[in-house]
Amino acid sequence: MKHIVFDMGGVFFTWEPWVYLQQFPTLAGDEAQGRALAKAIYSASDWACFDQGRLTEAQIAQSVASRLGAPLALIADVVKRTPSALAPIASTAMLLRELATEREAGAKHRIWYLSNMPSSYARQLQANNDWFECFDGGVFSADIDMIKPNDDIFHHTAERFGFDVANAVFIDDHPANIVAANNLGWHTIHVEDAAALPQQLRQWLASHSTRY
Repeated sequence: MKHIVFDMGGVFFTWEPWVYLQQFPTLAGDEAQGRALAKAIYSASDWACFDQGRLTEAQIAQSVASRLGAPLALIADVVKRTPSALAPIASTAMLLRELATEREAGAKHRIWYLSNMPSSYARQLQANNDWFECFDGGVFSADIDMIKPNDDIFHHTAERFGFDVANAVFIDDHPANIVAANNLGWHTIHVEDAAALPQQLRQWLASHSTRY
């Protein structure tokens, strides 16, 4: 049995926060400012705590506003609307549906997700995208107080769903997460262009078909 484990952002959803943040011109008036602000917000340690479920939306807004010296109401709006920056990637959704159809027809693979995401965002994405039903299950970081690229979330996922990582492929767009998974014995696909993923995954499945 093969196990296919997908990340979300950059894999199922576009994630270009510097574009999104330019919707707030008093914070980011151009791409350069958008990129700087995106790093200041989404790559900071307090956002990691939000992803891990240790801060609420109100708490992360307060923390970011304090760090940046920005109006709390404005930052709260940025936080609330961040999921709108996650636009579905049609080719990956189609791939997921194909894999689910093949699984139902007897293909020996299972389909999971493993994503860093606050619970409130995760619930929105699940409610708004019916293809989540194609997964056999999955893990969002905030739901279990763990976060990639730490080893514990990878161990938890494999143990929770009962598979040997030697039979699993982990798909992610962040190099640090790919390195962490490789170090723990997972096969990996580093997504640099989501449009290329269907072919990359099909190649991996074909190369491992003798071990089904």
